Amino acid sequence: RAATLTVTKTDSPDPVVVGDNLTHTIVVTNTGPSTATNVLVTDTLPAGLTMNGTPTTTIGTVTPSANSFSVNIPTLTVGASATIIVQSTVDQNFAGTTVTNTVNATADEATTVQADEPTTVNPSIDLAITKVDTTDPIDRGNNQVYTLVVTNNGFSQANGVVINDTLPANVTFVSATGGTVSGPAVGSQDFSVALGALAAGSSSTVTVTVTVDNDAPDSITNTAIVTSNENAFETNTANNTATADTTINPAVDLAITKVDSADPAIAGNPLTYTMT
Repeated sequence: RAATLTVTKTDSPDPVVVGDNLTHTIVVTNTGPSTATNVLVTDTLPAGLTMNGTPTTTIGTVTPSANSFSVNIPTLTVGASATIIVQSTVDQNFAGTTVTNTVNATADEATTVQADEPTTVNPSIDLAITKVDTTDPIDRGNNQVYTLVVTNNGFSQANGVVINDTLPANVTFVSATGGTVSGPAVGSQDFSVALGALAAGSSSTVTVTVTVDNDAPDSITNTAIVTSNENAFETNTANNTATADTTINPAVDLAITKVDSADPAIAGNPLTYTMT
């Protein structure tokens, strides 16, 4: 007697994000011409995937073992199929771009068949930026120091991290520390600070010093935006921007004049000073 097995494997979703769940659907079919007995399906999940619970099957018995499993099907008649569902999670520390899961199926009457299913894995990036002004309110003519903190809340390393900052019109750039500074060019208020790579869970701090111009309005607003090479995989764009509002103290310019009523004065006569 002879039987021919076919096996297919599909994944969902594809691509999948680091830290998210992945589902594989395996279908084993006996195309005949004879019944297949002692069908054995085996699958070892690749590095980067962790199996969630015990897979399910429509026919047979599942035996899990660490990050692998087998399915024993005593009898698979001609034209019959067994559907196996495997749930897994992409490991948070996975740094690759693809995982490939391989399944094998064999039987007493059939040769071994194999199916491979590659899945594209996208990084999990969540850059968050905060910005705080040191002095608020502040006097015109004084220096203001902004402290910016960028944190990678995602599971994957962010590369090419850059802070882009447009200073308000009525301040003058003095310096920035904490990364590689570019700008601002003459006549521009735009500058950037390159931070390089930022590992998952890590933070980087940048300080920016400016001088508040004498013609500054009663308040100024400074906004910074953080980006990376993995912008397309940002899981939360709402925290990529930070703004600091600063109140400027009212300008005070007191002047005094003093005038005497008689000059020269005559001894013994009254002398009046008028101060305004």
